[in-house]
Parts: sequence; structure tokens; C-alpha cells
Amino acid sequence: MGCLGGLCAVGCCKLATGGHTNAPRAASCLLVWLQVLTAVSAYFMTLDMPGWFAWPCDKLHDAANKDIGICACRPAGDEAVCFRDQVIYRTQCAVFVVFAVLLLLSISGCAQSAASACPIMKFMATLLGTVALFFFPNDLLSVFGDFAGVASSVFLALQTVLLIDFAYTWSETWHTKIIEARERDPASRAQKAWLVGILGSAALLLLVALGACVYLCIAFDTTASRVIAALALVLALALLGLSISDFCPHGAVLASAVVAAYSMWLAYEALAAMPISASGGKEGEEPVWLGLAIAAVSLVASAHASGKIRRRSPRDVEAAGGSSAAVAPETGEPLAPAAAAVAEDEEEAEELAEATAIVPKEFMQQCFMHACAALYVCSVLAPYRGWGSFSAHTVALAAGLLLYGWTLVAPKVLRSRNFD
Repeated sequence: MGCLGGLCAVGCCKLATGGHTNAPRAASCLLVWLQVLTAVSAYFMTLDMPGWFAWPCDKLHDAANKDIGICACRPAGDEAVCFRDQVIYRTQCAVFVVFAVLLLLSISGCAQSAASACPIMKFMATLLGTVALFFFPNDLLSVFGDFAGVASSVFLALQTVLLIDFAYTWSETWHTKIIEARERDPASRAQKAWLVGILGSAALLLLVALGACVYLCIAFDTTASRVIAALALVLALALLGLSISDFCPHGAVLASAVVAAYSMWLAYEALAAMPISASGGKEGEEPVWLGLAIAAVSLVASAHASGKIRRRSPRDVEAAGGSSAAVAPETGEPLAPAAAAVAEDEEEAEELAEATAIVPKEFMQQCFMHACAALYVCSVLAPYRGWGSFSAHTVALAAGLLLYGWTLVAPKVLRSRNFD
């Protein structure tokens, strides 16, 4: 039996230290999988409460003559809710600590090792941390749950930055299609089709924003709640008006419509965090799946962008004062076709090498975002209502609208900067 235990210990050590994720995108995807598997396991563990813990809690009570750790939920008035919340607190706390440790290692100069070494150990650390936290007092983990309810607003702010970037990218991509179609054939219907696509998408998103505002005013029937929802929509529409005005020639109606629709989601998050007596909402009607889906899309998009090869176009090269053609570094004259092909291959090899190297700053950003995402998942699966959480989520709503407004006025305020 002792030999078998030693063999298992050696096997676990070998497994924990095996493998590597040397590419930035691989390291980012591993963080996403760690986040997803932890959230999914927490959700499935809460489906049968307290059935999972009946036998171990009985054994612990017999051994210690009292309920230890999470088992203290059994004398509670609603033990199923207590077990559910405490399981979520423990799983998300464990993965939050893992992300926080990776962030600290990256800040201390060990980003390469933190990102690439021991990928399986990250999952094992989360699992072992969760099991260890089952023995910690419930009051301690409840403090973490309250903290997550407030600090989860940071993830919403980070999510807003990603969404604004996506909105501008979407708008610029379709606008580029219009220009390309016009250059090919000024009389073609393609440019009109792309224009209709932009205006139609913007109109649809604005209808979604308006419908969401009406829903919020019905679901949260107090005056304060309705003022918050209506004010958020009015400010978003004001920013839309600013983006299509002559004052803001670089604005885009599609990007503004995306922000308007998302501002309603931020308004919902703020109202859902308000105490029920003040918001007029109902307990247990939160669309958990929607919040988790938006968070998952944000994390996947962030991981996909990590380590992406960014090649400079001929226009970028010429704008920088260079030539789009390959030239000899000594003479500056164009290279022969064969030599030019070799130079292009070398440039692609350098770009590939850059793409497969861990960038400490990027990995730190990924770790910080996932740590905040763990807090957000905790607040979604085990909702926390309080004035502190409401205030933090309201600040996230205001910060999101102010950030988008700043992107509109910055070129006018900072005239010496190039925002093209």
C-alpha cells in the first residue's frame, strides 16, 4: 500500500510539471480553459445541494463532534442556498488565487515561466485549493463573496474597453468595404449594400437598447431604478448624436449603437446589484446565462488577439517613410525578385518569432483580466445585492460611457496627437 501511495505521488508530480505553453495564444487559451472548467464545475456541483456533502459532512461530524467548514451550512435555515453559495465562493476563490499568483509572478519578472511552465499544475492547484477551502469557515468565504460582488465591476469596465475596440473595428471594416467597392465601380450596388448593412445593424442595436430600457423600467419598478435606466439610454443617445455631428468627423453610428446597447446591459448589472427593497426587482430572475456568455465571448476574443501576427501593409510602410518594395540595406536599391522573396521570408520568420514569444505585459494583462473575471463569475452564480456593489457597478456604467465619449472628443482636445 505504501509503495502504491509513493507511486501515485511520483506520478502526480510528473504530471504537474509536464507540458508547456510557449506560444502567447496557447498560454492565453489555457487561462480561458481554466476559467471555463472552474465555472462549469461550480455550476454542476450546485445542482444537487446538499446531496454532494451529506456523507463527508456526516463523517466529519462524527470525527470532530461538530460541523466543520462548509458543513456548517447544515443547521442553516435554507441549507441548499447556503451550500450553493459556499461552493461557488470556494471554487472561484481558488481560481482567483491561481490567477493572482500568476499575476504576481509576472510582475516580479517571471512572466515567461508563469505563462509557459507547468500548465497541468495550474488546474491541479485550482482543484486542491478548492478542496482545502472546504475546511475553511463559511464566514471567511462569505467575505470573499461580498468582495467579489463589489470588485466584479472592474471586469465590466475591462469588458467595456474590449467592446469599444470591437465596435470601432466592426465599423471601420464595413466602412472600408464601402470604399473598396466605390473604387472598383462607383455605380456598383455593393457599396449601397454595405451602407445598408451598417445603417440596418445600427438601427437594430438601437431598437435592442430601447427595448432593454423598457424592460428595465418594468422589471425594476421604483423611481430610482427607472431614472438610472432612462438616464443611461439618454446619455448613450447623446453620444450617438455627437458621433454623427460635424464636430466629430471620425465618429461612427454603428460603434455608437453598439455602445448604446451595451450600456443597457451595464445598467441592468447596476440595478441587479441594488437591494431589492430599493430597486423593485425580484429575487432569482437574473439571466445568469447571458452574463456568463458575454464574459466568455470577451475572454475568448482577448485570448484570440493575444500573440496575433500583425503585418504592416504597404501603405503603412510608405506612410512611415519607407518603401513597400524590398530593398538592399546597403544601397537602398530594389532587390531582384529572388532576393526579394528571401527577404520577405526572413521578415515573415521574424514576425513569427515575435508572435511565438511571451510578452510579459500582455500576459500580465491576461492574468489581471481573468482574476477579475473569476470575481465576476462568482457574483453572477451567487448574486450579491448591496449598496457597495450597486455603487461600484454604477461607477462602471458611468466610466464606460465616459470612456466612449473620450474616444470621440480626444482628437479635438489633443490636436498634436495622431488618432488615425
